Amino acid sequence: MDVPIRTLIAWQLAGLLAADPHPEVRQVAMIDAQGRVAAHTGEDAILAAGHQTGEAYSVQANLMEHATVWPAMARAFESTEGDLAARMLARSSASISPRSRKKRCALARLCS
Repeated sequence: MDVPIRTLIAWQLAGLLAADPHPEVRQVAMIDAQGRVAAHTGEDAILAAGHQTGEAYSVQANLMEHATVWPAMARAFESTEGDLAARMLARSSASISPRSRKKRCALARLCS
């Protein structure tokens, strides 16, 4: 099959989902070496669930209290300077509400 390179990753994700007996509950993202992104959140994924893609990144969330989480993660990732690790930490911090952050920090003793 002759698939244009710009759609290859989307084609691969479509094939993966077609082979899955339950794509409606799956959440998956793929990023190739050139930074092309394909993502899927099934319509029956655990609510609130969703994803957002951008230039060479994807954020996914599920079991969230609000559907505002993945857009906040994307904004944090995009607005953070630094290497990939710093940007990923910013994205992860954005996914935690102040209330749950306090609980998680107390349990993990990781937060300042």
